[in-house]
Amino acid sequence: MNGDNSEIVRGHKAKPCVRSPLAAKALAIREALLYAKAHDWNNLCLKSDSQTLIRAIINREKVAEIYGILQDIHQLASTFTSISFFFMQRSNDLVADSFAKFALSHFVSNAIETTV
Repeated sequence: MNGDNSEIVRGHKAKPCVRSPLAAKALAIREALLYAKAHDWNNLCLKSDSQTLIRAIINREKVAEIYGILQDIHQLASTFTSISFFFMQRSNDLVADSFAKFALSHFVSNAIETTV
């Protein structure tokens, strides 16, 4: 979000061999932090439709399946001037949901083409 709370950037990336949706969402947040850092952004508001992930980040919970990714997120988050993490219901962000579904379908179709 920029100064008037409008969205600045949105992206998608398909990764093979991700163990779970929770791990995929954690990896997405880590990628977003790396992207923001590379672009010298200092103030961030990150939203996810994973309440479990947002709670784990905010409360510094130890979730075994994403422990290393959470450590990376906490380390990266500490380098920003201002950062906040919010849970947002999927139904409140249909654009992001359709973006994720597009990335998944694109990944699956590429995987099928590669194996043929």
